[in-house]
Amino acid sequence: YDLVPEMTAYLETDYALDAIKSGKYSLIVHNFQNGDMVGHTGNLKAATEAIGHISKCLGKLVPAWLDKGGVFIITSDHGNSDEMELKSGKEMVVSTQHSLNPVPFWLLGKEVKLKEKGIVPDVGVTVLSLMGLKKPADMTAQSLLA
Repeated sequence: YDLVPEMTAYLETDYALDAIKSGKYSLIVHNFQNGDMVGHTGNLKAATEAIGHISKCLGKLVPAWLDKGGVFIITSDHGNSDEMELKSGKEMVVSTQHSLNPVPFWLLGKEVKLKEKGIVPDVGVTVLSLMGLKKPADMTAQSLLA
């Protein structure tokens, strides 16, 4: 993966842009896998490039969705490329594992207040809330909307 850090991000972006332009969808979920997959190689330069490609793709997707009146969420279920080295004894070693660092939750396109902290399962409940849908009784997570 570190040989082609962009992987298929631009093709995926084109498909997502087509879906946005179609006007058929009230919810589009997409996973850019670059940061994770390239991060697992331990190659910091390639991981940095991968994140740069994701940033360029988001630069196309965010305005396209917001122009349609949508809400855009950027988040992750774990870190990887954020922590590529760990201290082992007295030396730093390459880390190819998921990190335990907090992940971002950015909500764009709607004036709402967010809680300061949450957990990954809260994302699904937050999406339901934004869409005006009732949370099923068996979902125990909470919305991140304050």
